Amino acid sequence: TGIPLPSLTSIQFGGASMGYAAIQKLRSRFGADLMEEYASTEASIAGVAAGGLLDLRQFGPPLFAPVLPVEILDNGIPVPVGREGTVRIRSPSLGSPFDGSLKCRPNDGWFYPGDLAVLNERRYLFFKGRADDVINKSGVKFYPIELENALKCHSQVLDAAVIAWPHPFHGQVPIAFVTC
Repeated sequence: TGIPLPSLTSIQFGGASMGYAAIQKLRSRFGADLMEEYASTEASIAGVAAGGLLDLRQFGPPLFAPVLPVEILDNGIPVPVGREGTVRIRSPSLGSPFDGSLKCRPNDGWFYPGDLAVLNERRYLFFKGRADDVINKSGVKFYPIELENALKCHSQVLDAAVIAWPHPFHGQVPIAFVTC
C-alpha cells in the first residue's frame, strides 16, 4: 500500500544479505530491478548481485560478481579457486586504517573485511560468514550465515538472523530470529 512510484526503475541495497523471499516481495511490490552491493566504507563497492545472481538465493548462500580485485587467503597466502579463506579487496579509494589515535598506519593497498568466502571457477564470490563469528556447539563449529541462508531459502521467510547462546552442556547453541 502507499503512493505509486512509476518512475522507480531500480533499487540498490547492501548490508546483511537479503533472503530470496524478501527479494521476491520487493520485486513484486515495486516492479523495479534490484541490485545488492557487497561494499564497505573503507573499500567502496567490491561486488554486485543482480538478476540471475539474486535468483540463486533460493538455493544457497549469497554470491557476488566482484567489481574490484578480490583474493581469498589462508594464513595470508592466496588460495586456489574453490578453496575457502578470508577475503581481501584492492581498492583505488582505500584510505589508511585508523588506529584510534591521530596517527594512521600505512596500508598495503588491500582491505581485509574479515569475511570468509570462496571464489568459484567463474570468479563469483560465495560468502560463508564472518571469520570471527563461529558457533561452537559441542565441538561442532559452523557459521550463523549457514543457518540463516537455509532459513531464508524457505518461501515464507523474509529474513533470518542466528546468534550463539551460551549453554552449560553444549558450549553454545544457535538461536534463530525469523521474520515471515
